[in-house]
Amino acid sequence: MTREIVFDGRFIKTLLVGDGDSRYGKECIERISGVSVVPLLDGGRFLLIKENVVGGGEVLRFPGGGIKGYWSSEGRWIESESPAEAAQRELVEETGYTAGKLELLSESKGTATIRHKRFSFLGRDLSFVGCRDSGEREDITCSSYFGRRCIGNGL
Repeated sequence: MTREIVFDGRFIKTLLVGDGDSRYGKECIERISGVSVVPLLDGGRFLLIKENVVGGGEVLRFPGGGIKGYWSSEGRWIESESPAEAAQRELVEETGYTAGKLELLSESKGTATIRHKRFSFLGRDLSFVGCRDSGEREDITCSSYFGRRCIGNGL
């Protein structure tokens, strides 16, 4: 099986994957692995962050981002921190809170043509430690929006 990188970006790579015969090649996207955290407060409330996205204006979302790592020469993302470490780091960077407990809610691996591992966590027992600069250029307001109770009594 051949893997030819046809686009080499910072967060994604587009590859032509096939058996060596270009007539049967398939385009495939490899994306860095990512995490998101649902930070749960007392009373069933949760935290959201406000972010300005390119071409989309302001959005409210759960904190999260990429898992640190590096690209292999074959165009695969190799993680250098665990998903739980990334979730805790992103939570602090984007909200100023740490989670005393992180529970894995879901793990997905993308599709046949878009390879992207994504991990979602529930963060409990939150403590405010202050916002920390990630060093990345992100347009995120380091403040929290308290969502209404919307998660069932099972949490």
